[in-house]
Amino acid sequence: ISIIGIAGAGCPVRSLGGCKDQHLQHCCKSIISSALAVYWQRGMRSVRPGQTQLLRVFYKQGSTLGKGICTSGQGTSLNCISHDHVAQELGSALPKAEHPVFIAGYARDWPVVVKTRSSNDTSAMEELAKILAKHELTHGPLVMEAECTESYVYGMRTPVSVSALAAYLGKAATMGPSDVERRSSLPYLAQAELFSSHAGGSPLLADELIGPLGFEQPPYVINAWLGSATLSAMHHDPYDNLFVQCIGCKEVILLPPGDEGMYPLPRHTLQSNTSAVDPFNPDYSCSPRYVQREKGALRVFCHPGDALFIPRKWWHGIRTAVDTEASLSFNFWWAHRSK
Repeated sequence: ISIIGIAGAGCPVRSLGGCKDQHLQHCCKSIISSALAVYWQRGMRSVRPGQTQLLRVFYKQGSTLGKGICTSGQGTSLNCISHDHVAQELGSALPKAEHPVFIAGYARDWPVVVKTRSSNDTSAMEELAKILAKHELTHGPLVMEAECTESYVYGMRTPVSVSALAAYLGKAATMGPSDVERRSSLPYLAQAELFSSHAGGSPLLADELIGPLGFEQPPYVINAWLGSATLSAMHHDPYDNLFVQCIGCKEVILLPPGDEGMYPLPRHTLQSNTSAVDPFNPDYSCSPRYVQREKGALRVFCHPGDALFIPRKWWHGIRTAVDTEASLSFNFWWAHRSK
């Protein structure tokens, strides 16, 4: 990454990605890079409360312009860094921070991101299916349990072939983003330990899909999330979480710890860490206290190669972005923090 910066909502850089004049785009990049460099050098890296900001990442190679759109709530800020500053901001032993951190381009060199980098989700899923099928020829079938609805919280599980699911998602992606209801009925490989043999995965597959995490302590668990129009209900985890987007785009809403205004499910249930509120479509008549609570919300869009550090106990709801047809994500949990 040559530069990372934050621009205001009204900045012309917002429409730069759609510019078809390559020469003009190159000139604009140079001008904007110079302007943003000033802010970056001054350490102005946090998204300020109450403002919608656009985070742009400029790569040294290729013409692709990565992006992550971050909206911050009142009294809440999101720290946005490049992958070069991960150790500086999160530490080298294991990731730790009191607030969420957006890491642009964190996984841009991971094998699965490089091999599936394309103009649409269909071809990306087809390429992923080839990688998985080739692995199965040598190491045996990858059969894991997947949900049959858009959300892992409410669905029934059924065994599926992971490579077949990826291939099917590649074909199903041609339904288009408007057919959300049909796409949400597709199988969803959710919270699947793809690299764990006891769960039906393969440890050797890790080297073919992901890259080094950059931390001395390995994660407690690695989960894969593979699906189309998917939703993870608003919840919090007891672990520090590094969420990495590899194919497609995911939208994330975050809120600080605390049950006030979140309407958590009963404590005696298995989902007591889950909120009854849908943060993407809140029903204020059923959850009036959430009106005040959501004023502190952070909204982040993670594109391929981007990562988001979510501290333990922070509420987060995640869904496939409306313009994404198929998605692959990983999340990494660390069970303990350094003293």
